[in-house]
Amino acid sequence: MKQLADWQLYLLWSIAFVALLLLWFLPSMKYAATFVDVKSTGLVISRGFGSSRRIELAWSEISNITASALRGIVISTKENDELVLRGYSNQKAIVLQINALIAGKIAV
Repeated sequence: MKQLADWQLYLLWSIAFVALLLLWFLPSMKYAATFVDVKSTGLVISRGFGSSRRIELAWSEISNITASALRGIVISTKENDELVLRGYSNQKAIVLQINALIAGKIAV
């Protein structure tokens, strides 16, 4: 069997590292940095690295929250914008709790 030269081995390892970084590590870090924070004043939705895309919604800005099996949790604002939250289990229970918070039935 032919043995590769040193520069070929370094090139092969470099390509494998870049592929691992692009295909696994970066999406994992982006997923880990995405969260929804429920506060007494409203919702804070952070997406991306270092919460680079942060949206703060007051309870008065939210018009409707629904759970959809295909889309996820859909938050509609009074300005007709839609935010879709994906990847949460038991979406119907989350929607019921947030709707109860909006109605003022539960204290945070």
